[in-house]
Amino acid sequence: MSKIGTVTTKEAVAKIQRAIDNDKLFKNEDLNIITQISISNMTHTSSSDPNSHYSVVGYDGNNQHVTHSHVQQDESKQRRAN
Repeated sequence: MSKIGTVTTKEAVAKIQRAIDNDKLFKNEDLNIITQISISNMTHTSSSDPNSHYSVVGYDGNNQHVTHSHVQQDESKQRRAN
């Protein structure tokens, strides 16, 4: 994480938390079992999402994949995963 930088990491975590708080990241039934969220890719674009975003993965208490989503750099473009 030192290569990413403390400020960048704090900004990413804050953006992820705002997406959760605004009900724009994961479905409630997924949030009820997610105990850990990991950033799998920092800011990038992809063929499935041309907007600049982070890729995040939610895991349960057994470290099993529950779901994944994108956290948009431009928060006005944030939409909850289906």
